[in-house]
Amino acid sequence: MRAAWLRLAPFSVTVACVAVSAHGVEVTTLPPPTGTGIERGVAVLRCSTDVRGVYWESRGAVLDVGIDARADVVLTTGHGLPVGTAAIVRDCRAIARGKPYSVEAAWRTSTIEDDWAHDWAVLLTRRLGDNIRRLRPGLVTSSALARLVAERSPVRLVLRYADETQSDCHLEPSSFLQPPLFSNSCVGNKGLSGTPIIAMIGPQPVVIATQIGSQLEWDGMRFKVESLGRVLDEEVAAAIEAATARARPAAKR
Repeated sequence: MRAAWLRLAPFSVTVACVAVSAHGVEVTTLPPPTGTGIERGVAVLRCSTDVRGVYWESRGAVLDVGIDARADVVLTTGHGLPVGTAAIVRDCRAIARGKPYSVEAAWRTSTIEDDWAHDWAVLLTRRLGDNIRRLRPGLVTSSALARLVAERSPVRLVLRYADETQSDCHLEPSSFLQPPLFSNSCVGNKGLSGTPIIAMIGPQPVVIATQIGSQLEWDGMRFKVESLGRVLDEEVAAAIEAATARARPAAKR
């Protein structure tokens, strides 16, 4: 059984393989953050290093992939993790509500520094408890992303606390970026890599991307700081599907 996807395509949305007409697709304004809602869908990822007491730390979105198992699927960036998947499993833990959970498997592509277009990773972790808000992933095509950017669609950088002035933002056109990267107006402070970026698609919040950092660009007249996101596309979706498939047998053990 495949995971239930919400697909953001140019003319349709599919939820659990049920097609909805384009007239039913509406990107709405997000409700105020509360600290007790979707903010509970973010885990901290902490990886030990060769230096005692020094860790790499990033964030990850805990995904709702339609499984009831002893595992969770987490979407994050790659640059906050060790290079090899074996090292990720050995050295990294997912922290949820102050408790560490082991990583059982990892999927990623390029490990080249600054390869932002491939800066993502999907982790399979132990079940992160019952007080976690698992977030629906949305598969975004290039055409859909272009439409959302052109409309400056409202999104939220999901922090683990309520801070509307920092977290609420919108997608922005950029002359420097192409899919799967995009620019946004979110305040991308250090340590927020891997934080989910969500949009309200109809009545539900959907993870459409992860925050990967920021860059400074010169447009010929002035410097401009752009916050960068990496969209959840077919490449990432395939890894999420693989993690979901691996999690299902775990429920039978």
